[in-house]
Amino acid sequence: MKILQRYYAFLGFMLLIPAGVMGQSSTVDSLQNLLSSDTLSMVHRVDVMNQLAVHSLRKSPAQAREIAKEALTYAEDIDYEQGIIHGYHKMGTAYWFERNYDSAAICYKEALKRDPEEKIRVSLLNNLGGVYTKQLDYETAISYYLQATQVASIALEHKVAILNNIAVIYLNQSDPRRGLNYYLQALEIEKQTGRKGNLAKLHQNIGNVYTDLGEYAKAESFLKEALRLQEKMENNSGKKKCYYAIARLRYKEQDTSKALLYARKSLTLSREQEDEGMEAQNLRLIGDVYYYKKDYALAERYYQTSLELHKELENMTGEVLLTKLLGMAYAQQGKRSAAELLLEHIALKDSLTGKERQEHIAQMQAKYDLFKKEKENETLRQAHSLQDAKLRQQQWMIGTFSVASLLLMALATVLFYQRKYSVRMHRALKEKHREIEKMNGDLSRSTSELQVLNQQLVHSNDALSIAKKNLEEYNIHVKQSINYALRIQQALLPTQKMVNRLFGNTCLLFRPRDVVSGDFYWCAEKNGFLYWAVVDCTGHGVPGAMMSMLGSNALDNILKSTSLTDPAKILIALQDRISLALKQSETNINDGMDLALCVYSPKARILRYAGARNPLCYIDEKGSLQVVKGAKRSIGGNRGIGNFEMFEMQLPPQPTTIYLFSDGYKDQFGGENNQRFMVKRFYRLLESLQTYNIAQQSSVLENALEEWMQASEAKQLDDVLVWGVRL
Repeated sequence: MKILQRYYAFLGFMLLIPAGVMGQSSTVDSLQNLLSSDTLSMVHRVDVMNQLAVHSLRKSPAQAREIAKEALTYAEDIDYEQGIIHGYHKMGTAYWFERNYDSAAICYKEALKRDPEEKIRVSLLNNLGGVYTKQLDYETAISYYLQATQVASIALEHKVAILNNIAVIYLNQSDPRRGLNYYLQALEIEKQTGRKGNLAKLHQNIGNVYTDLGEYAKAESFLKEALRLQEKMENNSGKKKCYYAIARLRYKEQDTSKALLYARKSLTLSREQEDEGMEAQNLRLIGDVYYYKKDYALAERYYQTSLELHKELENMTGEVLLTKLLGMAYAQQGKRSAAELLLEHIALKDSLTGKERQEHIAQMQAKYDLFKKEKENETLRQAHSLQDAKLRQQQWMIGTFSVASLLLMALATVLFYQRKYSVRMHRALKEKHREIEKMNGDLSRSTSELQVLNQQLVHSNDALSIAKKNLEEYNIHVKQSINYALRIQQALLPTQKMVNRLFGNTCLLFRPRDVVSGDFYWCAEKNGFLYWAVVDCTGHGVPGAMMSMLGSNALDNILKSTSLTDPAKILIALQDRISLALKQSETNINDGMDLALCVYSPKARILRYAGARNPLCYIDEKGSLQVVKGAKRSIGGNRGIGNFEMFEMQLPPQPTTIYLFSDGYKDQFGGENNQRFMVKRFYRLLESLQTYNIAQQSSVLENALEEWMQASEAKQLDDVLVWGVRL
């Protein structure tokens, strides 16, 4: 039987025992005292015994069964029909608790034959549905459940439970649409009862089914209502499961921030309530999110913790899955051979099979030892028998001569039967010897199989070693190629000498996330004008670096082939060149870059700016930060709307500080709550830099970034580039 996933709130199979059968809430002691009374009538005695059987079910199902059986006997003796029905009912339920489902079904059917009242009929039909569910006979189970729902006087809460049981069957059979239909029927009835706890669980289960079906808007509606009900009841256990369900939904929607937010809420409550199963589920989900975000180190950490919890819980299925996921995270980081982890994954799946083989060999060895011991015992018995025969023979020889003839006859008789016995024993020993040889042959074949398996394992280890060596060599070649790409990228960037010649001291923070960067800075001088830009290309690492080289080369060519001083027109020319270079009119390539570009006339102190998404910031005469936004579109492809426009301003006589930057700094996660730095905080930081000279500002920016990341042990997510010049 397929086990329902843990994220479904449990409203599963219920044994229905009508209130009339339970009687009053009498204790076991008071019921036993009643039975000891001599004045108790036989009918009353049967009723009390059936009540006592119910109260004994959970503590001792075997004792409850014997009490119900005795009550049934008394009821049959006095032809007490209701007592007979209740007796079979209680015996069936006791068998259920003992997991003897065949006997439980027999008892329930016997009770049904006697035309019980409707409340008892509902209980019996529901319990038969549960029996056949346990035996994986789903068609018969659903038939009994549906018969129960047709009983006219069925209580609403019982009908909800039975509809829920049918939904569970269809979910176990991977038929979520039909399961959802029964959940929705149960919800409509449950609304009439007003039981908020069950309403919350049904909303959560329906939301989970919609999540698995990919109907996320409906899933969100039901899960939010489930959470609202749990919060209204202040039920932390229910809130924990709702948080997890919403986290799964957000992960499916690829909303990783909200997925992490709700998963961590559920994780906190799971740890407070010491629910290790839910804690392991949440840790795995957080690992999945980080794996999707390609933060494989964090994914590894959460997968490892979840794996350890699954081992403590002895959850073999969870161990297999987490071992596979952990192997994938290792492989992405190059920390450990992925094949080695996946071998453990296969070993876990095959562990039960391996144990069965070991048990089989152990049984064969035990049989061999038993036959060997029997053979030794038989030999001893034979030796004792021969010794007794010799003693009897000596006694006969010592007798008188008068009975010599009788002695000879008796001796001949003894020798005859002794020979016959010896022949029979010899045949038996030969038969035992053949059986032992056969068992030895089986053991030899098993040993050969084990040797073959061992050789296969050795070959697998050799193959893994070769694969590991090849991966290490490949890794070396990749690193060498990346380092060579770094040298090429550094050669394309403006030298410090060139930057100092054009601008004097500047604030330049350039911090690639990987070895090579998708961000780059560019500057040039022509006809008395200074040109400079900060550019953020699509991606980072090697793909971003390739785009940065393409962008830097395009800007150089535009300046060489034209005398443009309007930055907006330069961006238009750059758009044409990038689109042509990537053949974007013919392909689906939509890569490009965001940038801020400035053109400055030192003689006239006129600054011109145009931006593709990236803004320009400057410090005005009052020391306040002012922001000039760029166009809401990027260079390359059809990303964004609007046209590039030039912004022009006359700088005052006193020095003015200009800042251009990519989005890496403001988007970096960190702080005590592991959140983004955000643009407002970044602008306040730039404004605070004015107490430092321009050369010191880059160190202040980098120290602030380090402190922000260390507060939550966050890793750098993107390339970071900030360039400030004082004109």
